[in-house]
Amino acid sequence: MTDKLEKIGALWQRTSQKGAPYLSGQIDGRKVVVFKAREKQNDRSPDYEIFLSRPEPAERARPGNGSGCVRGASLNPRDAV
Repeated sequence: MTDKLEKIGALWQRTSQKGAPYLSGQIDGRKVVVFKAREKQNDRSPDYEIFLSRPEPAERARPGNGSGCVRGASLNPRDAV
């Protein structure tokens, strides 16, 4: 069955500074973070939510930084996890 699957990325399990688990990695070359959905109201609500991870504005403008990643910064778009 795996020969019918196409790998599009990889995710790593992480823990936020506040102790909440999340996943981070790349899908089709784009950096993403995945969090457990906070408002699961029924079976049709998603279990997880995927967000594109974007560098901080100051990090984007810094010359010589091709990584687009802020080392040590929170990747959580909610900043509450």
